[in-house]
Amino acid sequence: MVYSVALDSEKELFVVLLKNVKNIPEVRKMVIGGSIQCCILKPSLIVDPLQIAVAAKKAVLNEQQNKMATKSLYTEILFNLSLSKNITQSLIKFGISDTDKNAVVCVIGKNEEELEKVLSHFQCDKPSGDQLFLPDNSLIKKEYKITGVETEVSSLLGSVVSRIAAKDFVSL
Repeated sequence: MVYSVALDSEKELFVVLLKNVKNIPEVRKMVIGGSIQCCILKPSLIVDPLQIAVAAKKAVLNEQQNKMATKSLYTEILFNLSLSKNITQSLIKFGISDTDKNAVVCVIGKNEEELEKVLSHFQCDKPSGDQLFLPDNSLIKKEYKITGVETEVSSLLGSVVSRIAAKDFVSL
C-alpha cells in the first residue's frame, strides 16, 4: 500500500513500507551519493503516516522560505522527525543503517511514477496489505520523551506530531 498526501499545489508525498530489503547498504550509498532522491526511515520510529506528512510539510515550507537547516529536502524530513537540533544525530536516529532489513521509503514528487523509479533500486518483498509501519511504541516514547501521564490524556500520534510541530519553539 502506498500512502500519499499533497504537500502543496506542485508536490505530493508518497510513502511505502518495504520488508526484507536485501540491498540496504547499496541503496543507502546511492541515497547519500545523490543518485536516488528519497528519504529512507526506520519503520520502528514511525507511528502513522501523519507523522511523516507533518515533517515533510515543514521541510517543503522551509525549502520555499530558504530556511532549511540541512542541504536537501529529504535530510530536512529526517531532521524534522527528530527532537534533536543536531543534524547528524537526527539522520542517524531516523535514517536506516546498513544492518536494517525493513525500511519506510518517502518520495516527494508530482506523481507515483517517481516513487516507482526509486523502488526499482530495492531488492525486497513486494509491498502488500495495508501495513505502512512497524512501530516500536516503547522506543517511540523514549525518543520523543513521552511520559505515562501524557499517554493517559493524548494518543501517541498526537504527542509525536505535537513535538514535531513545536520543535522550532520548544526544547524538551
